[in-house]
Amino acid sequence: MPRGLPQDSTATVYTDASFIAPAAGVAFWAASRYGRLIKAEPILEPVPDSLMAELHAIRLGVIRTLAEWPQVKRLRISSDSKPALGFLKGEVRSRREEVRGLVKAILEHDPDATLRFVWVKGHQRGPGTPAHVNRRVDEMARLALRQAQKVIRGEAS
Repeated sequence: MPRGLPQDSTATVYTDASFIAPAAGVAFWAASRYGRLIKAEPILEPVPDSLMAELHAIRLGVIRTLAEWPQVKRLRISSDSKPALGFLKGEVRSRREEVRGLVKAILEHDPDATLRFVWVKGHQRGPGTPAHVNRRVDEMARLALRQAQKVIRGEAS
């Protein structure tokens, strides 16, 4: 098995978002002993800020990974968004209902799952799994952002 991938029923999930008000695109890359999942999606509603975009990306990664691999109950979620991770780790609280709701949806999606949140440096250069995966997820999120912009402008068919 390639170095850096989980050996047990743990999945490693890298997430990222791309945001230009009011549009956002999100992406994730997940790996487990069962394989890999790679997905990008436009957010089809206006997104107010990059924090919400990053939380949407994490939510997508959690929901899709657990749906694809129900036997996985431990997720190591890697994000380059310190603010989003701060909310998810309970280090920061928000007065905004939309932030609290999205954080709650992520944390309570599967009560049997253990979520571990890890910060990774964004826009890394060089070799290694974290740098490579972070760049790929960032590229995918940017492509999904372009789709979201078209939908929000009414250009999507």
